[in-house]
Order: sequence, then structure tokens, then C-alpha cells
Amino acid sequence: MALNIFHCYANDNNLGDVGSAEGIKYLIREHIDTQAAFEDFFIAYQDFDSATIARVNRDFDCVVVGGGGLYWPYAKKTLLRLSYRALKGIKKPIFLYGVGLNYEAKDEKRYKRMMKKIQHLHDYVTLSSVRDVMSQMELASKGIPTDLVPCPSMFLSPIPFELAFTEKKKIGFVLVPLSRLSTLAAQNYIRTLVATISVLHTEYACYLIAHTKQVTDSYLSLRQRVDIPLLFSSSAQQLMGAYSQMDYLVGSRGHMGIFALGAGKPFLNISYNIKCDAFVDMVGYPSLFSVALQDITPEVLLSLFAELQGDENTVRTLLSKKRAEYLEKNIYFLKKMSQLIT
Repeated sequence: MALNIFHCYANDNNLGDVGSAEGIKYLIREHIDTQAAFEDFFIAYQDFDSATIARVNRDFDCVVVGGGGLYWPYAKKTLLRLSYRALKGIKKPIFLYGVGLNYEAKDEKRYKRMMKKIQHLHDYVTLSSVRDVMSQMELASKGIPTDLVPCPSMFLSPIPFELAFTEKKKIGFVLVPLSRLSTLAAQNYIRTLVATISVLHTEYACYLIAHTKQVTDSYLSLRQRVDIPLLFSSSAQQLMGAYSQMDYLVGSRGHMGIFALGAGKPFLNISYNIKCDAFVDMVGYPSLFSVALQDITPEVLLSLFAELQGDENTVRTLLSKKRAEYLEKNIYFLKKMSQLIT
């Protein structure tokens, strides 16, 4: 009989989070049960109430939580909606799959309160894994053991776009929402990207790659100033397709590096928070190709891009090696899961 899995993840709007969830499904079907069936439960939209708990215990073989930065002190509707009181009522195995801990700009009091809740959660979790070393070390400092399981969205099969033919090499730009930045930082961010693209697009085919189902303010603002195509994906697989069609990526989202690694494409990481830093640190990505958002200027980005081109073969080799390594880490965790599902 096929496994019936209750799959909890953040939401169905952010294709990075959807990609994580789709990657989990793909790997479970590849390495545990080819016929596994999943029911999606979006933690950002729904409460894990008593009726849901009863249905999970009656109809499902296990609960998998994974897809998005689900440990986050400033997000009200994340994993913390799965309270330890709710998890206590679940009688089936509960697996946390490659979740992340985002704790930038925290106030210490709120962060300590969140960590206590996470410790309570792990009293009822069967097996836990995190997506990066930063999260693993932070939880280990609180006595919470986890496996390191890098985000499985990097293993999605690409569905390419039908792009107009060009002999130019392609650069994809991935933007963070301006709402996550201060007003001054947002203004400099857009101004710098516009100036950078204006120089590069004479020699390269430049594209914007959206990560959400709604076009965010950063893309709208940039497109008012520079006319380049926007690739708007309908699925996480098509998002991976967009990445696979680029020669280089320049971006600011945490999932940008993950998708670029999966596609084997060299990238410039414009880091706006510790989540971006945690990923490139884990990969061992050359620090030269990662710059803090507050430090960017057109001159800096153009100089780093020239350096990236000169070292792209080395970078591609690193990304290929890491993709294989991270697949093994995912498979190892899946084997542990399979032994715990009755």
C-alpha cells in the first residue's frame, strides 16, 4: 500500500518554498515509495487544530514538515503554529525536513522565547533536519540534534521557457522584495541594479526571474527604469528551467543560490540577511562572489561579475561537486525516515 503523507509547508505563493516541498516529494518517491501520496497543508494559511490532528492520526502514515524558513522569530504563521501541544496529539511519525532558522534582527527576549518553543517541539518530533550549518549549530547549542539536509529544491527537473534566440550569454537577475529593506537601502538597491544592467545588457541578454506568483515591488520598480524581459514561472520546475537557461545569476534571495547550485550556474550573491550568508558559507562558495547589499555599487557589481567570468569553470566544478554531496545527505536522511515509518 502506498504511503499517505501529510505534508506541511509554508505557502504556495513563494516558488522557492514550493520548490523545497516539491523536492521533498520527488526524493521520497525516488527513495522511499514510488507511489507515495501527499496532502499539502499550508502553515501560513491554516491552523493545526484538533480536527486536523484527528484526521492525521486516522488517515495518514506520517507528517512531513518542510518547505520554507519555518523557524523564524518574526513570522507569526510558520512552524510555531504547529505548537508542541498540537504535535503532542499526533500519534504518527513527525519529520522536520531541511527547515531553516532565520534569526537576523532579532530582539533577544523574543528569540529566547522562540527557542524554548522549538525545544518543546522537538520533544514530539521523530526526526529533525535543517538546511544549513548555521541552523544546525544554533540548535545544537540548545541541545537539539539535527541532520544537515540541504534544501532539496536543487534536485527539481527543469521545465524551460521558450526564449527568443540570441547568441549573447544570458544573465538572470533575482530580486528581493523592497518591503524587506529600509527605504534608503531599497532606493540604492534599485538604482545600483538599473545602472549595472544598463551596462551589461549591451553585451549580454539580461532577464528578471520572479520567485513568487505575484510580481513584487522590486521587479515593478526596476522595470519602470530598464526594459528587460521578466520570466514569470508557473511552477517551481519552471523556475528551475529559467535558471538552467541562464549562463550566470545575480541575486538577493536565499533560494537564488540553491536554484543556481541545482542548475550548476555561477552566481553573484547579494546578501541582505544571514540566511543568504549561511548558504554560501555552507557551500564554501568563494567569498569574492558574495557582497552585502549595503555595500553594492555599479562599479562593485561589474567588477565582481568580471571576476566571476574569469573563474566560472572553477565555480561550476564546485557547484557540481556540492550538488552530488547534498544529494547523498538527502538520501541518508530519507533512509533514516524510511526505517521509522511503520
